[in-house]
Amino acid sequence: MSEEHRVFLIIATILLLVLPFLTALYIYYIHPELIYFSLLSLALMISFFIGLRDEQEKPRMHTKTLITGLIMSVLQLILLHSRVQNLIYLTAFPLYLWAWLAMYSTGLQIRPENIDVEAILSALITSLAGLGTLSWLWLSILKI
Repeated sequence: MSEEHRVFLIIATILLLVLPFLTALYIYYIHPELIYFSLLSLALMISFFIGLRDEQEKPRMHTKTLITGLIMSVLQLILLHSRVQNLIYLTAFPLYLWAWLAMYSTGLQIRPENIDVEAILSALITSLAGLGTLSWLWLSILKI
């Protein structure tokens, strides 16, 4: 792996872990009563660490992670429904699931024994896009 790729991976991974944290901090700072959205944002980081700990060849763990992501997405939908009157919040369901699974996939890709730079870069870009889109949607729906 070239030095440029290594530096990009480090910066992108740090950004990947900082973005959910900053979103959670911002939501909590502006509206402390919306702490559950801060916790949902921080839960995305947990998905990344589950992926780091997991093995790619264990389909049972993949299923558990998918079911957990679905449950978290439904929980987010319920919380948004209690907060927002229009149906725009329905778009948050697939976005949270996308961000959850992208973070998990990125954790799976970042392995010392599996240095496939293109796969790692693709997973990082997908995760950052999912997190950014979800954060934008939350902040616009909640009018923060």
